[in-house]
Amino acid sequence: MQMLDPKAVTMRLKILLAGLCALGAMMFHTGASAQTKLDMAIFHIERDPYAETLRWWIAEVQKRTGDKVQIRAHYSGSLAKLTEAFDAVRNGVVPMGLVAPSFISGVMPAMAYLEMLGGFPSTQEGTEKALPAMRPLMEKMFAGQGMVYLWQQPAFSVGVACRDKIMKAPADWKGVKVRTAGRWQAEQMKALGAIPVAIDPSEQYLALQSRAVDCALGIPTLLLGLKLNEVAPKITHLRMSVNAMLYVVNAKTWAGLSPSEREAISAVSLEAEKRSVPFLLGSMDDYYGRLKTAKAEVQSISDADLKAYRDAFRPVFESIGKTSDDTGRSLGDQLRKYW
Repeated sequence: MQMLDPKAVTMRLKILLAGLCALGAMMFHTGASAQTKLDMAIFHIERDPYAETLRWWIAEVQKRTGDKVQIRAHYSGSLAKLTEAFDAVRNGVVPMGLVAPSFISGVMPAMAYLEMLGGFPSTQEGTEKALPAMRPLMEKMFAGQGMVYLWQQPAFSVGVACRDKIMKAPADWKGVKVRTAGRWQAEQMKALGAIPVAIDPSEQYLALQSRAVDCALGIPTLLLGLKLNEVAPKITHLRMSVNAMLYVVNAKTWAGLSPSEREAISAVSLEAEKRSVPFLLGSMDDYYGRLKTAKAEVQSISDADLKAYRDAFRPVFESIGKTSDDTGRSLGDQLRKYW
């Protein structure tokens, strides 16, 4: 008799329960005073800075729909892991979810523009101009996957934590072993002459401690949360984005909402996107301050070095265009316009 993997059984039960919740949510949507309760898969913890605007968005959706649409966020991957969220929402198993470009660029090649270091503009002004320009393209691409794109929060202020040195200029990376996430980050490191190494996030501390890698890339919340500053105290703020938090809903679930509910959610989503940019930039600066308080040496690159990095990464950016369709390439054009 074949023994079932307990983890596989747990995941199947979790997805089945989520599917029943989604079905039950739509069953509530009958009559003038009916409610629609939608579950949303979120991979990060509830205390994460990225949850701040998300909570505002959820509360505001409920308020503006007169309590008719109620969204419940399931944090820490309790409903679906980040690696599962895209398929779960696309297939309607989970009504709504957060998906990340680095996990979907294989299916949607243009998402690699958002996955890579520096895909987004580095300034608040540039990002605030790029987001509305991107929106119709994002909506079109996700519509092709059976989903409705709602809004996003870019992952700003990526840094690199190293054991032995600050990494200000592109030339500093030659021969350095760097933990990366995804194909395109690896290509970027190769463009700098570094050696990309794929390691599970939970293993970064030991990898740095044992010198399996010299450095690890990450936004400051992760660097501090994983305590990488203890084993890699030389931290460089690279002043670039890396990845994004994309919030999507299953297309059939969306169609089941009333026109006024869809209009309200769309309006709140636009506002959430605007609110999140200054908040996140401030939060990331705060976390770099916390890293300094924790005895890490933190330095930021200069404007000249930022330009040098973008020049070094340009061939990688252009390579993404070769794997994308016209809509995807247009997304890249809109991003680059505001660098």
